[in-house]
Amino acid sequence: MQASKLSMRKTLLATVAVIAVSAAPCFAQGAANPGAAAPQAAQPAPKPPGTPGASADTAADAATVAASESDWPCVQVKVNKIDSAAVWDGPPVDDLKSNSNDDALSKVLATSVSRRTPMPDVEKAIAEYAKSIPEAERDAKLTLLFSSVLDTANTQRSSIVSGIERYQKRQRSNAKEIETQGSAIADLESKAPSDLTQPTPELDAAREKYDWFARVFQERQGNIPIACELPTLIEQRVFAVARAIRAQMKS
Repeated sequence: MQASKLSMRKTLLATVAVIAVSAAPCFAQGAANPGAAAPQAAQPAPKPPGTPGASADTAADAATVAASESDWPCVQVKVNKIDSAAVWDGPPVDDLKSNSNDDALSKVLATSVSRRTPMPDVEKAIAEYAKSIPEAERDAKLTLLFSSVLDTANTQRSSIVSGIERYQKRQRSNAKEIETQGSAIADLESKAPSDLTQPTPELDAAREKYDWFARVFQERQGNIPIACELPTLIEQRVFAVARAIRAQMKS
């Protein structure tokens, strides 16, 4: 029994899977179908420690994360910023700077970039803003509005991308710690008498510590696919807002 457990644990620790993600560009605004949802990899639900296969799943996941050299854990292709040309077919916006003293523009900007605001409400706010602008100035003002939306979205998006990479770095560190603890448990098991019926206090404590680390690690792994969706959702939002703005323009 003891030899079988030792053999299984050593096999798990010796198995180091290397992630080789070959994802096609799937940010919707860079594709032929802007605004479409990016594909997500299937994420099996982690087994809680103590259930059959839980230790094997944790060891395999930890080995995979520890072996990965990339700070980007998402199946979505990493894109540092949204390119205006990918979401906007209006006048150039690269050199435009928003006027922070324009209260009306600032108000509709806040409404536009907040994903809590339904798009029908955003479209209504943009239409009302457009009507409030003299026709001769309308297109220029609406172009400036889009430029402000894009700048704000790229700032938000950049912060999220950096946060995901920091999260992945911590997970790699945690994965290596799990492997180290697993090796320590295997060493303790190899030194235990073959006729031992109950684990020693030292082995019991080591297993409890390992299970705690494994549970935290698996819970955090489960958050990664959710976080990976956020940059794409922001990009989809910018595309939708750009369409709403363009609907109010003549040029």
